[in-house]
Amino acid sequence: MSVGAVAERYAQALFELGEEDGSLNKITEKLQAFAATFEQSKELRSTLNNPVLSAEERTGLLVAIAERFGVPPLAVNGLKLMARRRRLSALSATVARLTELADKKSGVLRASVTTAAPMPESYYESLVSQLSAATRQKVILSRAIDDDLVGGSIAQVGVNVIDGSIR
Repeated sequence: MSVGAVAERYAQALFELGEEDGSLNKITEKLQAFAATFEQSKELRSTLNNPVLSAEERTGLLVAIAERFGVPPLAVNGLKLMARRRRLSALSATVARLTELADKKSGVLRASVTTAAPMPESYYESLVSQLSAATRQKVILSRAIDDDLVGGSIAQVGVNVIDGSIR
């Protein structure tokens, strides 16, 4: 089964359970932090996938780390299931899909803008208000600086890219 199919199944299950439990936003937020650390830490990934450790030891370590991140018990159970079925390699894709589902439910649209240099706060506020008016959704904007750009900016909203940059 492909990573995308695995991620879709686990994300859908976490979404439905979180929505039913009323903790969807917290589950999404805490799993994002946990997944980012999991992806950045080669040691953590290799330890949680180490066949020398017993399944109980790996599960205990996973639970301890997840609890340190404040991951709700419902999501910890999902992580344990993924670990037991050796699906932790799909964790970041699962969390990305869960975030998409949660955003869609709450009417949030994620966008990003990359500029050549830091811009005044008023620029970002104006961009968010224009995107919100155009899409009729609440926009969450992530910012990045690209030193390779000479000027202008690149905005991405969903799959749409607006490139007004000069390289």
